[in-house]
Amino acid sequence: MLPKQYRLKKRLAFKATYKVKNSSHSGGVTLFAGIEKKEEVQTKVGFVVSKKVHKRAVKRNRLKRLMRESYRQLLKENNLYNSDKYLSLIFVGGENALGKKFDSHPTGGSFSSTKFDFMDDVKLLVKNAAQRFPHFRLIGWDIAIDENNKPLIIEANLTMSGMDVIETIGGPLFGEYTDKVLEEVFLKKHKKKTTMDIIQYV
Repeated sequence: MLPKQYRLKKRLAFKATYKVKNSSHSGGVTLFAGIEKKEEVQTKVGFVVSKKVHKRAVKRNRLKRLMRESYRQLLKENNLYNSDKYLSLIFVGGENALGKKFDSHPTGGSFSSTKFDFMDDVKLLVKNAAQRFPHFRLIGWDIAIDENNKPLIIEANLTMSGMDVIETIGGPLFGEYTDKVLEEVFLKKHKKKTTMDIIQYV
């Protein structure tokens, strides 16, 4: 998640950045750069995907998340080249970038071979939080990772977890575990009495 102090929010700031007409294009994404800094201040960054690119908000939001995360990683690695000399930046996602799959990071490294140390913490967090919802067999969790690599729960999705939308975009959600999940959630008969210990969370 890109920290708030880096985000470009005000409409006037967007207009001022576009007005400079300093842009470059690559891989379906157009970058607009504002005026150069006259003093040492934080570069503000905005991400835009218009309805002309796709009518469905879920696809537009996915592209914005990808652009935002790419910038966050470059920022974390201090690999922004000379882009931090500008007061503001706007990344505009185009139709050619929609649905693109990124197998590697621009600075090197394969995503498929990358392992995150915080995943065990994520699993423990949602397992404990799930105790609050003993009558739901399937819960979708939105998780954020803070600057210290600690997981935070954004929300719990209790109604089908948006699986229809996710699978439309990315394919089968559970992969080789699909049959097992379907049996556990929809086919297996469960006792009405719950065995989950929810007292400590109420």
